[in-house]
Amino acid sequence: MSQILDIVKVGMTAYGVGYIILGITWIALPTQSRVSGIGWTGWLTPGIVGTAFVIAGTIGASVAILPIRSPRATQLAWLVLTAMPVVLSLYFLVAWIWYLIPTVASGSERGIASAVSYLIIACGAAGMSRVSQIAHRLQDKWEGV
Repeated sequence: MSQILDIVKVGMTAYGVGYIILGITWIALPTQSRVSGIGWTGWLTPGIVGTAFVIAGTIGASVAILPIRSPRATQLAWLVLTAMPVVLSLYFLVAWIWYLIPTVASGSERGIASAVSYLIIACGAAGMSRVSQIAHRLQDKWEGV
């Protein structure tokens, strides 16, 4: 079981580093598609989204790298790594819906593609989270055997 947990830690590290890189690109390279996908909120900027990705990635990578063997810490890190792209995909989905309504001035024509992309990232994190939970449960049951 520890081999599976080690693989999950590598996956969490990869997700964390990927989120940090993604956050930096949101901050440094705010594309028109990104701005139109979140611009309808009036308060959300690429800098805020980028910072949130960097924080989520730092949490994930820190829990993976530090010698923490707590299932709760691992679950919390996977929750953060899963929730961030889910919330962002909802913003893009709403932007796409606004685009489809002729009377609404804002929106994003490519919002649906961005929403699906971020949901795929979230599904991967959720799958790794589930593998981690199962491995922790099996390790707890087999530890005394």
